[in-house]
Amino acid sequence: MVVLASLLGVLILVAISWLAGGIQDTALHTVEDAQAQARVAHPNFAAERVLLGHDRRAALVADERGAALMAIITLGDRFVTRRLRPGSLQRAAVTDDGRAGRALVLTTSDLTCRTISVALDPAGDAADDLDFWLAASQRLVTSSQHGD
Repeated sequence: MVVLASLLGVLILVAISWLAGGIQDTALHTVEDAQAQARVAHPNFAAERVLLGHDRRAALVADERGAALMAIITLGDRFVTRRLRPGSLQRAAVTDDGRAGRALVLTTSDLTCRTISVALDPAGDAADDLDFWLAASQRLVTSSQHGD
């Protein structure tokens, strides 16, 4: 009986939080959403290109040439941004686990955000765009390995 009362109490608290707006949708619905989040985190960042995750949970943002990269990911009910610089990536690769589909996966040296996974469109419509993002990411990996 005590367990049931505790469970009911937790459900009531969740309902109150939801009704008060405490549970928010943190999905990145559009490219403009990702650009806006980049501007909030780093006002001087020129967010020109965006790779928006198919699941709307992550995005990569770059300047026009891909020299400066930023990752935006959802964490709970908020967004987390990471400015990716030479030395911040250990690995960048396209993976396909069969179940979740293809993703651009970046392994960082940041212990608070070890892996950034951007789900790719299953239709594969953005193959040229993926080449841009993979090359831009690989430049950061190469830079970190050579100490540039």
